[in-house]
Amino acid sequence: MKSTLDPVSIAKAELTTGALFYGMRSCEFVDVPAREQQKTRLVEIRDICFWNSRNEVINQKHRKLKRLATSMSITFREQKNGEKCETIAHEKSHAGLCPVEIFADRVSTIWKYNDTTENTTINTVKFMGRTIKLKSKDIEKSLKQAVNILGQDKLGIPEELVGCHSIRVTFATLMNINGASDTQIMLRGRWKSDSFRRYIRENVKQFGSTISRNLSNPTKGNFFTIRRI
Repeated sequence: MKSTLDPVSIAKAELTTGALFYGMRSCEFVDVPAREQQKTRLVEIRDICFWNSRNEVINQKHRKLKRLATSMSITFREQKNGEKCETIAHEKSHAGLCPVEIFADRVSTIWKYNDTTENTTINTVKFMGRTIKLKSKDIEKSLKQAVNILGQDKLGIPEELVGCHSIRVTFATLMNINGASDTQIMLRGRWKSDSFRRYIRENVKQFGSTISRNLSNPTKGNFFTIRRI
């Protein structure tokens, strides 16, 4: 199915799902309006590192990057919380969605562009002779479309409440559903306080296990596995 989609649609899907595993703020993976810009820096491909099963760094241009990579990390150089060069890693998942494979696809695609450098941002797409930098409004539109297709009533999520920040909200909720402690959620989501608690609603637990299972079929603890850096 993926091969039938245009490059822009594929990139939006990769960024949305990849951002979920890292609990990314919108300004970390897409361009945002000037009024929303923070001191946070948009992730560049140099900020992403892949390792093989022998814990060796893999060249991003390796033609078998997706197959060889067993883990990866993203270094967030500047963040809204003031923390610099914070690195978060994930292991390859063999059940459902996999952040390692998702970002391997994204990085490999970007390196195929003639003018790519290590500073190229992960929201870069080439399509029909144009260079496109995906924006938060592009992701928001796709998320709203998905909610409408799945059914607002069925999901219990009004379209008007859906936006890029929904990704970060979902990240915190899924970690909570999968048994993560507050400390783990703060660590993986790069929160410096327990402000994430406002995202987690008690009634979510009534249907959360189903959502979690359908999202990426993670085994318990799989969603927040920490790799030693």
